[in-house]
Amino acid sequence: MKISSPQIPNFVELRRPAVPDTVCDLCERGADVPAMWLPDDGLAAWARELFIEGSNQGALLPFWNEDYAHLKLARIGFLWTNVECGEGGGKVRAGQAEIPKPRTGNAWAKSRVTFQMAQWFGVVPDFVITLCGPLVNALSDMAFCALVEHELKHCGQARDEMGEPKYTEDGEPKWCIEPHTVEEHSSVTARYGAWDDSLKELVASLDRNHELVALFDEWGNWKGGKR
Repeated sequence: MKISSPQIPNFVELRRPAVPDTVCDLCERGADVPAMWLPDDGLAAWARELFIEGSNQGALLPFWNEDYAHLKLARIGFLWTNVECGEGGGKVRAGQAEIPKPRTGNAWAKSRVTFQMAQWFGVVPDFVITLCGPLVNALSDMAFCALVEHELKHCGQARDEMGEPKYTEDGEPKWCIEPHTVEEHSSVTARYGAWDDSLKELVASLDRNHELVALFDEWGNWKGGKR
C-alpha cells in the first residue's frame, strides 16, 4: 500500500532534542559511571509544540494529536537519566511517565520529593516523563517520536462514571496515569491470536494508513526537514 505524505509547510523541521552528553553512558548496577538526572525544558517545549499545541507560525503540524487536548493545561517536566531501570524479561525501560506526588512516607519523604521537583522545574509539575539517555540516543527519529507520544498517552485526566473529566475542589484538572490500551503476552497471542476487543483494535490499527510513517525514511530518520 502506498502511503501518501501529509501536507507539511516547508519551514517545519523536526528539531529533535539531543541527548545530553553527560547521560549518554549507561549507569548499570556496580558500574563506575555516576548517576545523572537532568531536567530539559527544551525537550518539554518541543513535545508541547509538536504533539500538544501542534502549531508552528500558525501552521498545524502533522504530529498534533487531539488526544492530548487536556494536556494544554498540564505542567509536564522532562528528565534525562543514565540510570538503568530494568523490566521483566531482561528489558531496560526507555521511558516512564509519573505523577510526582508521593502518597506514602512521612512528612520528610514527601517534602523531599516536592523540594527536588521544584529545584529541577521551578514548580512541582503535574507529570514527569523520564527518558533513559543511552537507550534514546540509539533510537531513530520515528522511534523517538513514538516513545514520547507513548509516555504522553500515560498522562491523563481522570473521568467520572459518566465519562466526564474530573476536577479538584479548586477547579483544577484531576490528573491520573492512564494504563496501556493492551496488556498481553506475545506468547499468548501467538497461541490464541487477537482473542479480546483490545487486541482486535490493536491489530486493526496496524492495518490503517499510518500517516506519519511517510515523513521518515526506511531507517526511521526524519526526511521532512532537518533533525
